[in-house]
Amino acid sequence: YYKSISSTTEPLFTYLIDLGHKVNLDYDSFLILVSFLCLILLAVFVKKLQIQYVMLPFLFFLVYPFVMSVVIVRFTMAAGLIIYAFSFLLIPQKYGWLKYSLLVILATLIHSSSIFFLIFLLVNKISLKKTVFRSVIFLIFFLFASTLIKNVISADVLFLSDKIGGVNAEVENMEKTSFNYYFGTIIRTVIAIVFFFYIYFRYYKTNKDLYAPRIQNIIDLSLKFNIIFFSSIGLYFISVDFSRLLFPILFLNYCVYA
Repeated sequence: YYKSISSTTEPLFTYLIDLGHKVNLDYDSFLILVSFLCLILLAVFVKKLQIQYVMLPFLFFLVYPFVMSVVIVRFTMAAGLIIYAFSFLLIPQKYGWLKYSLLVILATLIHSSSIFFLIFLLVNKISLKKTVFRSVIFLIFFLFASTLIKNVISADVLFLSDKIGGVNAEVENMEKTSFNYYFGTIIRTVIAIVFFFYIYFRYYKTNKDLYAPRIQNIIDLSLKFNIIFFSSIGLYFISVDFSRLLFPILFLNYCVYA
């Protein structure tokens, strides 16, 4: 935070850092401000979904991934925008897809991995079967891209090299030498998605008629989001940054449980 950094792929993040410097904002104050804005976005999202047990998603969030969000400030800022953006797809409205796209692009200017969430636009109005097919296709494509970038291009496009070159080198070394790194991040993602499937088919599918059409649309679309999100596993082999994509989908799932 106290170093002079620049990024051509994440200009909004560097601008916010520069703005904090100009108004003499220390790091602790910057963290408080970012946390407050993120929580506001989450609260607005919960309110728009008209969740009955409004505190439940936040209680789940405190269990996980709150600890992770404390140390990944950059992506937490982006995640707040992405989570809020979900409401424009989950709740049918005029130009909802456009509002969603703009918010995801804005989040991408803070953390470039956020661009992944644009693929959610592709499952908004298609069948469950087609969603599964597209998820498999994206997974294969991302695995191929990971291999190409790591072994051919040998570049990590997500890290701000001027800021954390040393840290990046350590992370890259960990990724190349530790099976536990890959195994752990993949397992966390699989557990989150499988648990959502269990709740969906065990408690919702058999009682679907008890829910209002609006709620049915939110839950059914959230299922598609989880299915297409599975393809993100293919990106984990490019950079550690992509494993953080789980954050927004987790909060969405918590809202569905509530």
